Amino acid sequence: MAIASITNWLNSKEKNYHNGRLLYEQYGESKTLQTLFKTGSTNFHFKKLLLALEDLNKLANLEPKQITIPDVIATTKEIGGKYGVDYESAPEAIQEIIKNKNDHYARARKLHESIRIMDNQEHRLEAGLQLIKHMEYVYDAWSAINEWKDNGRIRELEKEVTETDVSELTTSQLYKELNNLKPNISKDRTKLKNLTEPKKQADVAKRLQDREYRLKLIKERMANESL
Repeated sequence: MAIASITNWLNSKEKNYHNGRLLYEQYGESKTLQTLFKTGSTNFHFKKLLLALEDLNKLANLEPKQITIPDVIATTKEIGGKYGVDYESAPEAIQEIIKNKNDHYARARKLHESIRIMDNQEHRLEAGLQLIKHMEYVYDAWSAINEWKDNGRIRELEKEVTETDVSELTTSQLYKELNNLKPNISKDRTKLKNLTEPKKQADVAKRLQDREYRLKLIKERMANESL
């Protein structure tokens, strides 16, 4: 089937090479072409990319799928140079916060760049939620960095809990998480009704949204695989 984002790119009068390359990375299987498209954006590269996307869009078995966001990590020295601060002499804990902050910000920017060419609405929603989480860490990290700069106190940031992708869970893990999510969602809904403080309401509402979306993904996988 034709993919909407590829069709839109092919029909566009001003074809953006970078967006086209992202589309091929999303749907194309040729590692040789993927590598070639990263080496430049000359007329030669553009023509090869155009032909590759035209061929892709003719495939009958092509289905919308989510873009893979690559890791983007800079060194503490690079970060310090960017902001004109000698972070290399900062305590190790602060250097770690800065490194993680830069990582989260780079991922957020990549997500923001990629969301607009995702075909599937659920993929866009999932990417949007990931983007929000990354930026929340960035804001919290800056707060901790400024706190250290102002009074020398090092505040430990909340540890990030990385969820295993639903597609990677075993059958037993799926059922276990399903059974844990249902009562936790019920508790969050009850708690949200009784809260009056805006900050706490926002925190619980966001957690509830994340849990409900996670539950939806688990149910969909179980239905598709008839577990």
